[in-house]
Amino acid sequence: MQITTFAPAKKAIKILAVLGALYLTSACAQAVQILVSVSASRSAIITNWKVTKPEQAELADRFVNECFPNGELVKHDDSELIEQPAKLQTITECGESIGADELAAAIKASDTGLESGIAWPLSSFI
Repeated sequence: MQITTFAPAKKAIKILAVLGALYLTSACAQAVQILVSVSASRSAIITNWKVTKPEQAELADRFVNECFPNGELVKHDDSELIEQPAKLQTITECGESIGADELAAAIKASDTGLESGIAWPLSSFI
């Protein structure tokens, strides 16, 4: 009969590995959900902006075209920079440079609201 002194350690390592995998899977799922929420929120703000301020619809379109490369509305204002020919700038700076500072501020406020509501486990990474 062989004595296995490492059996409890192996079992503990397996349990920790499973828990770690579940934690990371949950965090990744939340990250995807946040990206989808940010994109949907930004799209809704821009659509609402065009409806409530039809005189600024062209400006809103220009804002999307110039401040969100390839129409991707998932870039974060302060963490992601937009490559412009002359310099790098945030979405807020880009909006201000074309006269869409109110729209950029509305998007930033929405982003801040979404970021403040990040739940565990993803909040432990930020």
